[in-house]
Amino acid sequence: MKPEFQERVQLLRSVPFFAALSEKDLSDIAVWSSRTSYKKGEVIVREGTPGKGLYVLITGRADVSVKKGGAERVVGVLLPADVFGEMSLIEARPRSGNVTAVEETECLYLDARIFLEKVASHPEILIGLLKTICLRLRQTVEELRGF
Repeated sequence: MKPEFQERVQLLRSVPFFAALSEKDLSDIAVWSSRTSYKKGEVIVREGTPGKGLYVLITGRADVSVKKGGAERVVGVLLPADVFGEMSLIEARPRSGNVTAVEETECLYLDARIFLEKVASHPEILIGLLKTICLRLRQTVEELRGF
């Protein structure tokens, strides 16, 4: 396997809901993924657009923000190994927020079709994904309690 794909396999293994997959399954996903770079200030995911895949942040940092009225509010920060874009794949709804690179950032992108194929044959991915979503929901509730 090429070193580039081996690096992708290692990155995917660091994502909790992919961790239980075999080397072969991770390799299959790595082959179908693409690596993309973003400049500081570049929008990676735009609120309201269709979700066609999910991302794993490789390097850099990105802000998650939502718009209300004319104002935009940062509601989260993404760091290496964080996953984003998964909610719109599960709900088949538009993206719920913007993700913007706050420094030079690289992401691994996985097309929805490949992700959903793996989920169909590995339901444990969904369990891990649900845990991730629950954690985010819990963090949001804690933030709201602070108001």
